[in-house]
Amino acid sequence: MLNCLRSVVLVLKFVLSWVAFTLPANAQSSSEINHAKSQLAALQTKSIRTNREYCGYFGYDSSNRLVSGQIRKGGVAGCRPKWPKNVVQIVASFHTHGAFDPKIVSEVPSLSDVRADAADGNFGFVATPGGRLWLINPGNYSVQQICGVGCLPFDARFVQGVTGHIQNSYSWSDLQMYYANQ
Repeated sequence: MLNCLRSVVLVLKFVLSWVAFTLPANAQSSSEINHAKSQLAALQTKSIRTNREYCGYFGYDSSNRLVSGQIRKGGVAGCRPKWPKNVVQIVASFHTHGAFDPKIVSEVPSLSDVRADAADGNFGFVATPGGRLWLINPGNYSVQQICGVGCLPFDARFVQGVTGHIQNSYSWSDLQMYYANQ
């Protein structure tokens, strides 16, 4: 009987850990999502004008206030945020994707975006030239749109549909397939 009970407990522990690992990407609080949206909205115009990515981290400071670390200017296709000194608990990274270019797939977080956040163990927010806001879940390598085209400032040259239909969310294998077909 005791062995049977132990087996049930082990199975339950496994199931609960699997469920926690596969929770949807929007496990962030509304204040954290709003902070990311506000931060990225403020960076979008500059990012589009200069065609550079801008990035950073945000989290809670020692007074438990939601704050952003230093914003960094990246390149055309990448930006590495600097670890913030004023943040004691990181919530997420964030970055823009620069200006619209019909030859560059930039309306969905890239595979390297997801890998970078997973390596850091942080959620990540991504703003696209079309004004989409995405959330990267490092636990299961998935991405989910928080809001669609035009929810953030967007590039006036943006043309919707250039890279085909964009789903509201992608698992890691779906994302790999999406990029393989571009």
